[in-house]
Amino acid sequence: MMLSTHEMAEDQPDSDRPSSEPLELREARYRTLFESSRSVLWAADPAGRFRSGQREWQRFTGLSLEEQKGFGWMDAIHPDDRGRFVQAWAEARASTEVFVSEVRIWSAPHDEYRECELRSAPLMIADGQRVREWVGHLIDVSELRRAQAAVHERDIMLSALVENAPIPIFVKDREGYYVLASQHVTEMLTGDPEASLIGRSDEELLPWRVAKQVRAHDEEVCRSGEIRVFEEMVPASGGADRWWLTTKFPLPSPSGSGPSLAGIAVDVTERRKLAEERAEAIRRRDDFLAMLSHELRNPMQAILHAVRMVDAESADTSQEAKAIIRRQAHHVSRMLADLLDVSRMVHGRINLASDKVSIERVVDAAVETVRPLASAAGTALEVQKGTGRVRGDETRLVQVVVNLLRNAVSHSRQNDPIQLSVLTDDESLSIEVSDSGAGIDPDELERIFDPFYQREQSIARSEGGLGLGLSLGRTLAELHGGTLTAESEGPGHGARFTLTLPRLPETDSRPASPTPPAPERESGVLTFVVVEDNDDSREMLALWLRSRGHTVIPCADGETGLEAILERRPDVAIVDLGLPGLDGYDVAKAVRERWEGPALRLVAVTGYGREEDRRRVMEAGFDAHLVKPVEVEVLERLLVSDEVES
Repeated sequence: MMLSTHEMAEDQPDSDRPSSEPLELREARYRTLFESSRSVLWAADPAGRFRSGQREWQRFTGLSLEEQKGFGWMDAIHPDDRGRFVQAWAEARASTEVFVSEVRIWSAPHDEYRECELRSAPLMIADGQRVREWVGHLIDVSELRRAQAAVHERDIMLSALVENAPIPIFVKDREGYYVLASQHVTEMLTGDPEASLIGRSDEELLPWRVAKQVRAHDEEVCRSGEIRVFEEMVPASGGADRWWLTTKFPLPSPSGSGPSLAGIAVDVTERRKLAEERAEAIRRRDDFLAMLSHELRNPMQAILHAVRMVDAESADTSQEAKAIIRRQAHHVSRMLADLLDVSRMVHGRINLASDKVSIERVVDAAVETVRPLASAAGTALEVQKGTGRVRGDETRLVQVVVNLLRNAVSHSRQNDPIQLSVLTDDESLSIEVSDSGAGIDPDELERIFDPFYQREQSIARSEGGLGLGLSLGRTLAELHGGTLTAESEGPGHGARFTLTLPRLPETDSRPASPTPPAPERESGVLTFVVVEDNDDSREMLALWLRSRGHTVIPCADGETGLEAILERRPDVAIVDLGLPGLDGYDVAKAVRERWEGPALRLVAVTGYGREEDRRRVMEAGFDAHLVKPVEVEVLERLLVSDEVES
């Protein structure tokens, strides 16, 4: 039964009853205590029955005083919880131990079942052997349990969110042990996304140096109490290093024991790689520009000195000066041709002939081209010839072998021989170029085939270059269905380059492309209109044509050139495309629209040599497309060719 402090005192013997004033004080004290704690006091006999109804139980449950008597007070317990409660209550009474149970009890003020904690203890008779009654209290813990359930649900949601996040997320305690981690972090550190990192530290999972660095970053964040961003290298379980941009921030500890730490990471490995590649590309660009400037200054200086020699009008030196000018101009022209070839290579626009090519002719032509350079450098070419045929473009194959020989000369010491050997078998044919010069570091054996790549060369080198020969050589070899490889035992041990091509069976009966006959200059005098805005280029071309006996009308702009072509009706008009005012395309279109009379050959001259440039030139009405600088031999061949219009 529900007993107030006063009622409990009245049941005591008179000898044990305290004076009325202390009793009232104690009653007020206990009532205030329990009311402030929102507890409901209750009492039951040793068998667990209410001897009479108790008002506090009535106030909470709504059961009348009469309904509570006996075991009726238990009717307020939810039916699903009642059996469990009765059994536990019986066991507690049998053991006379403190009884605690959490069940749902009907709450009249709330008009619903509430989660409640029932706690009772035995009040023993003086002998300590028997229970006089059970005294207990009820506490409504519904709000507490709901709050705890909300926290638990939030923890589950947070864990699910973190574990399944598409980026690495983690939480560590102040000692550096993982409390929470996404599958990305788990897989990165263990190789198994289903493994657990809880309770493990970076010292256990990472190499010592990496773990030390990561731990230092963690401690910096905890010490400063601020958000920090770090780039951290973490070896993946597969062994590859990955770079992470990690944002770390402190998490305050409710217990005040010190902050824990959370972090979010983004994989920036590819970004770093791109940044490194960009830096390397910029470095190579700067190196190339410096090298190009150097390579152009050398021939320009020689040409200027040669011009001064010609100006001196000395018969003994003029021929030598002309040879210098011719040689250095050819060198510049070769560099420009290499640059154009690189452009064609990058865009996949290198066109090859498909002829039966004698490898002996290729070797002879290449050796003849490089022999003067080798002689000037003090190196000897030792050639072991072989026979066989391949299908391809003879000019381009000669270019590959020339580049290999030039490369060998550039990296050889004086008096060191360079060997060229031809090796054949039933299916392939190889050309090996070997030297005993500077050699190649093993790390560079593939990089040397990158465009513009330059390795160290001997101080005595007499021939420059843009670092394009080997790159072009490999591309041309592959376009012929072959390979170009490099071998070296290291710096100071020379190098061997091997060009391997599919050998043409002797039974191959496909016709070879006809070899064009050597050009013969026509004996007749032609009239030329030369339209060029660069004064020196225009005058030099006019001088050369006049030296061949032709008549030349030079023009400095498009409008003057168009007027000269229509009025003077030349046999050939050579027109630069980049003219001020009326450009070369407009000149060609206007001429084709207004031309009447004998056939006119329109020749375009430009610094652009791409396939789309050639196509645009032909669409404008030109008969031929020449790329600056125009070789004299090419122009002579053009003048006598019957295929200009093709």
